[in-house]
Amino acid sequence: MTRIQCAKDFECEVCHIKGMLQILGNYARVRHYAGLNPISKKLGLSVISRVFSMHKALRKWIDQMTLT
Repeated sequence: MTRIQCAKDFECEVCHIKGMLQILGNYARVRHYAGLNPISKKLGLSVISRVFSMHKALRKWIDQMTLT
């Protein structure tokens, strides 16, 4: 089983929005809040789901950001 490592307030390489860095073995991604689901909001559902976007993070970028 792979151990997941996380770090808060990590800047995304793609869109430069701060999010949560998730490292899953050899794969890393930055997950950040994108807004509310417009369909559930429009339907007036009691539970409005949040939408998150994810971008792949390169090891080179992670190393560079953690050193500063």
